[in-house]
Amino acid sequence: MALNLVLFLSIVPVQLGILLYTAKKQTGRFTLQGILPYRQKLPWRQYFILVPALLSWIILVFFLLGLVGNYLLEYVFDFFPAWFNPAADLLSRYSHGCCWHPGPVI
Repeated sequence: MALNLVLFLSIVPVQLGILLYTAKKQTGRFTLQGILPYRQKLPWRQYFILVPALLSWIILVFFLLGLVGNYLLEYVFDFFPAWFNPAADLLSRYSHGCCWHPGPVI
C-alpha cells in the first residue's frame, strides 16, 4: 500500500505537470482541453458493443497466456525445481487444521 501511495503521489503530479507544460507551450494557457484528444462522449450503443468485445478479448488473452506460461514452465524452464513454480497452488502450503467449521444452515 505504501509503495502504491508513493507512486500515486509522485507520478500523478509529474504527469500532470508535463501535460500542463505542453498545454502552455501549445495553447498559451494551462488547460488540458487543447492537448487531450478524444474528449467527445461515445454513443450508448457503442458501449453495448465494445464492452462485451473487450471483455471477451481479455478472457481469451488471459487463457492463452496461461497456456503459454504453462508451456514455458514445462518445456523451456524445466530445470527449475518443482517448488519454484509460481503458478502452484499456494494455499496447499498452509495447514489444513482450522477452528471454523461451517455448521448447518438455519
